[in-house]
Amino acid sequence: EIEDRATGRARRLGTNVCSWTYFDFSADDRLVAANTLCGVADVWDTATGARIGHGLRFVGAMSLGPDRLSHDGTLLAVANSGNLGQVTIVRVATGRTAAVLTDHTLAVQDLAFSPDDRLLATASLDRTARIWDAHTGRPLRVLKHPDGVENVAFSPDGRSVATLDFAGVIRIWDACTDCENPAALLALANQRVTRQLTPAERRTFVGN
Repeated sequence: EIEDRATGRARRLGTNVCSWTYFDFSADDRLVAANTLCGVADVWDTATGARIGHGLRFVGAMSLGPDRLSHDGTLLAVANSGNLGQVTIVRVATGRTAAVLTDHTLAVQDLAFSPDDRLLATASLDRTARIWDAHTGRPLRVLKHPDGVENVAFSPDGRSVATLDFAGVIRIWDACTDCENPAALLALANQRVTRQLTPAERRTFVGN
């Protein structure tokens, strides 16, 4: 149920024989997503209580992990397959799969869309956080940790990512906002190079 704190009225959004475990609101509070222990995920309109699109059923997923709505409410990311590391990105309006992310090898603990909804970050027990193109699922960056990663979040400008591991260490990373722009990556590399590259290093890292 969702309760309007101004009026005290509650709206029931849906029932299921399995317990609801994770939920998330869109940035404008217009939508809410939730999933169950039995592999079901749904999205509702908070004003009307109507389900949006098709109910999502993940075959063989006895326990879904976290879910996350994009800020504009058009995409839903769900950690699935018994939460063994797979993440599915779904288009909310149609229920169609936009991408399936399979690089994690252990359970996904947290998900985060960048403020512009262009990127998705995932945190996993496999000691990595990963950054993906949220619309195609293309992997962009792997952030390796000495421990399992519990949480991940983007900075308000979307240029940095913060991670928290199970040792209690918070790390700040570049969010790879220019990963799709070779010229920008070369400019960034040039800014960070503190010496001239050898001919062999230029061939390896720059390509000329």
